[in-house]
Amino acid sequence: MSWNTTLGIIVDTRLDELGLTGEAVAYDLVEAPEVGAAQIGRHVVVVDRDQTGAEIKEIATALGRKAYLVTLSAYGNSYTLEAFGPISRLRTVAGGQVVAEQGAPLPAEAAGAGAATEESAHLAIVEALLGTGIAAVTGAEYQVWAGRAMGAARTAVIVAERERAEPVAPAAEPVAKRKRKFFGRS
Repeated sequence: MSWNTTLGIIVDTRLDELGLTGEAVAYDLVEAPEVGAAQIGRHVVVVDRDQTGAEIKEIATALGRKAYLVTLSAYGNSYTLEAFGPISRLRTVAGGQVVAEQGAPLPAEAAGAGAATEESAHLAIVEALLGTGIAAVTGAEYQVWAGRAMGAARTAVIVAERERAEPVAPAAEPVAKRKRKFFGRS
């Protein structure tokens, strides 16, 4: 099977934190520009057919969570692993050659060592990150939202809900102006 998608893994996140209430569809029915999210174990997996990962980054950042993006592009023969949050990692392989590499390798990357293809290696990395087989990804039901505009709207809602839930420390009371006395006058 040739994969052309970005799989995002938002670590230690519940689907209900994204506030999605839309239609649930099978993995194969999530189509660009739609983005779909499913609960797989203790993580949310996001399928982004446009392969930008923008919504995934925005939502993970809004939630303050670590996330991984694995972009599989059989058409372009390019495969990318990106981690962001407390750890930063970027590794892109195109045409069998590493064309970008930043940060230290993730432990999950060892799962892809010795794979017959880069696609197989990156799918093995996804499995290692999730702690389950790729069949859990393709067999899940995905809540769908309509691409970038909806992703930005969801991010705004998540940030607003988070701010309401976290008490904000009251602003410091302004210091009362002191009367100055100049040569006995105030």
